[in-house]
Amino acid sequence: MKFLKTLAIGLAGLLASYDAVACTTAIVSAGASETGRPLLWKQRDTGNPFNTAVFICATDSSLAYTGIFNVSDVERRSVYAGENEKGFAIVNNSSYNLASGEYPTKNGSFMRRALERCVTVDDFEAMLLSENHRKVEANFGVIDASGGAAYFEAADSSVTRFDVPEGGWMVRSNFSVSGTPEGQGYARYLTAQALMSAHKGKF
Repeated sequence: MKFLKTLAIGLAGLLASYDAVACTTAIVSAGASETGRPLLWKQRDTGNPFNTAVFICATDSSLAYTGIFNVSDVERRSVYAGENEKGFAIVNNSSYNLASGEYPTKNGSFMRRALERCVTVDDFEAMLLSENHRKVEANFGVIDASGGAAYFEAADSSVTRFDVPEGGWMVRSNFSVSGTPEGQGYARYLTAQALMSAHKGKF
């Protein structure tokens, strides 16, 4: 099956400790990208030191995709970054200030279902709004083959969409802009903002 070569995902997995929570992500719009295609980037800081990229074949009811899994997840239930055959791609940061009250979260299994079903950013929004008891608390970064690019700050009881402006970019760490003022990762958020702002030319 031929993949649409319209998107790129960068993933770096780092292990700081078994309590690590320090993921940082960025979305670059098509207009700010040197290739003219939107870009996703994720630094994954996780208590699972062994990760693997796996291609999952399409079925009658799902799209084919390539995803990042924990090696220990032998049944491939939870994806933490990926792109499907239609050019839809997704990353996430766990968020700790949306107060969903649902622990443990199901961010990875929700992302797997999104890769199996979604073609566009709007499809992902519709999926978020339609699923009850989704048990997520995350900032989801998504892009699609038509140039769509957005963050969704989502918990069980809330969804807030932030579209990336054409020619621009956005970053997130482990708190949500739409959440309560308290949040983890604010220093990393400011650092990522500064690094992106200092970049000259297109990404």
